[in-house]
Formats: sequence, structure tokens, C-alpha cells
Amino acid sequence: MKKIFRKIIIYIKEEYKFLIVCALIVFLGLFKLPYNLYTGGGIIDISDKVIVEDANKAEGSFNMAYVTQVRATIPTYLLSYVFGWDREKVYGQKTFYSTLCFT
Repeated sequence: MKKIFRKIIIYIKEEYKFLIVCALIVFLGLFKLPYNLYTGGGIIDISDKVIVEDANKAEGSFNMAYVTQVRATIPTYLLSYVFGWDREKVYGQKTFYSTLCFT
């Protein structure tokens, strides 16, 4: 058991810079900002799910459009400027607490 513990201590001493960088990357990726981002969505063809009785024959399709809403982290907030995503400030939520709980 002592050998394993010593090997771990030696590894930490040799690779502490790498471990700090990894911890910072994880923190930046998980820290939530008080913003919601609205990213691009798409369309879904629902003409096979909607049935109209006694309808005239029509060309084309019947579609449903959607967008995606995500809570902003530091990387996604910066990407919102590159891709032109809409940003909306969130009021009245404790962002530090929600960051600790990873919600």
C-alpha cells in the first residue's frame, strides 16, 4: 500500500502542471454562466403524423420547426459570438449553487 501511495505522490510531483491544466479545463467547461443560449435547430417532417380527413391532395410537406436552448458555459458563451447564437440573461437564479450541483 505504501508503494502505491509513494508512486502517486511522485506522479503528482512530476506532473503537477498537467494536472492543474486539466483541472482548469474541467472547471471552465462545467462553470455555468447566467445566460441561456438559443442555438440553431431544424425542421421535422410531420406530414405522416397528421391526418386530415376529406382533404384535397397537396404537394409539399408539413413541417415542425424547433430551436435548442442550452445553459451557457464559458466555451459555449464564447462560441455564441462566432456562430451568432442568441443570448438571454437569466435573472433570479443562483448560478454558483447550480454550478456546484452540476444542474
